[in-house]
This record gives sequence, C-alpha cells and structure tokens, in this order.
Amino acid sequence: MTEMRRTPEFMTTDELADTLTRLAEAIRTGDSLEGSFEYLLPDEEHPCDGYDGGCPHVMVTAGFRVGNQQGQGGMQFIGGWKPAEQVPA
Repeated sequence: MTEMRRTPEFMTTDELADTLTRLAEAIRTGDSLEGSFEYLLPDEEHPCDGYDGGCPHVMVTAGFRVGNQQGQGGMQFIGGWKPAEQVPA
C-alpha cells in the first residue's frame, strides 16, 4: 500500500479570511460540529514547491464537517493527497 501525505492548497490571505469567516458562521449556527484547519506561511522550512504562478501568501490544509443541520451532512476538504515520495519532506 502506498503511503499518502497531505498537500496544501495555496490561497491568498483574502481567500483564507473568507474561508475562515464561512467556517466560523457554520460553527456558530451549529452546521459544523467538528474539523481541523491548518495554515502556514511559506518559508525555508515550508516552501511553495509545486505551485505555478509565484508563491501565494498561505498554504492551507483542512477537513471539516458541513451541512449538519440538514442531517448527516458531509465533509469539506482543502488541500489534497499525494504519494509520500512526491511530497517534499
């Protein structure tokens, strides 16, 4: 079985703020009951490898539930997965 690692989605600070605002509203209204959210500013330890078009402001990985008021709901993921050998250590 291939080991997989999370890879970030690249966002501007405005996109990050908008996403956090939507998530905060979902939490406030009881529409999101669990999740995780991580963002990093690119630096020497966390470079923007693999991004075409210049280095964005933040790298985001997240997974959180949404739609809980409508029943079981679902998950929203930000970022992706790649085989470990394709992700810089």
